[in-house]
Amino acid sequence: PKEHLHQYYLPIVTDDGLSKVTRRPINVLDRQKFAEIYNVPKEGNWYTCMQKDFKRHPEFDEMLAGVLSGDPKGVIFLHDQYLPSQVNEELLRTRMKEAGVDMKRVFFLAALDHHILINLYDLSDVILDSYFAGGCTTTREAIEVGALVVTLPAKYLGGRWSYALLEQIDFLDTVAHSKDEYVKLAVYYGTDKDAQFRARRELRKKAKGLFYSGKAVKGWSNTLQRIAKTHVKSTMFNTNLMKEEL
Repeated sequence: PKEHLHQYYLPIVTDDGLSKVTRRPINVLDRQKFAEIYNVPKEGNWYTCMQKDFKRHPEFDEMLAGVLSGDPKGVIFLHDQYLPSQVNEELLRTRMKEAGVDMKRVFFLAALDHHILINLYDLSDVILDSYFAGGCTTTREAIEVGALVVTLPAKYLGGRWSYALLEQIDFLDTVAHSKDEYVKLAVYYGTDKDAQFRARRELRKKAKGLFYSGKAVKGWSNTLQRIAKTHVKSTMFNTNLMKEEL
C-alpha cells in the first residue's frame, strides 16, 4: 500500500513473473499412505500450514480456532518446532488452547523431505498462509501444484508475498480482507469439494503465466545491467571527487 511505502527498503525491480523452474512432483503418496506414515487421520478436510512456528503469531491462533470451529470435520497440520524446546512447546500449546483451538484436531509434523512436502500441498484441501508473516516459496510451490492458498495480506512486506503472487496471475478468490473472511474462505474451500475443484482448475490455468517466464529472465537481465551501469557511473563520480580533493 502507498501509505506504507516507507517501510520498504528495496524497490520493485521487475514485475515480469518468475524465472524459477520447479520440477513438478510425482505424487508418491496418497492420503491413506501419508496418514499411515505420519500418524495423522486420513478422513476429514485437511488444512495445512507448514510455515515454521516463529511465523505463527498469537492472532493466527484465533484464525486456526475459527477454521476448526467452522468445519467440524477439519484437521490442521502444522510445522513442529523449528528449535525443539519442552518449555516452548508447552507455551505454544497452552497459547493455542487459550485461543480456542481444538488441539485434538491439530497435528504437528516435523520437517518433511521436499518432495513429500510438495506431495502434502497437493493432498491438502486448503493451504493456510500464516499471519502476520506469510509464505513466499511455500506459496509459489503450492500454486504450482494447484493447491489453494488462503491468505490475509498484512501491512508489511513479509506478509504480502502470497498476495503478490496471486495478484500476478489474477487469482484473488482466496485472498481475504479480514480475519473473519480468511476463516470463511478457508472453510468454504475446505468443505465444498465442487467449489474447491473449480478453483483449483482455474488456478492451474492461470498459474501457467507465473512460471517458466522468459520475460522474467529478460527483466532480471535488464535490471542487473541497469544496476551495473549505475554502479560504474557512481564509481567514476567518486573517483573524480577523490582526485579533486587531493
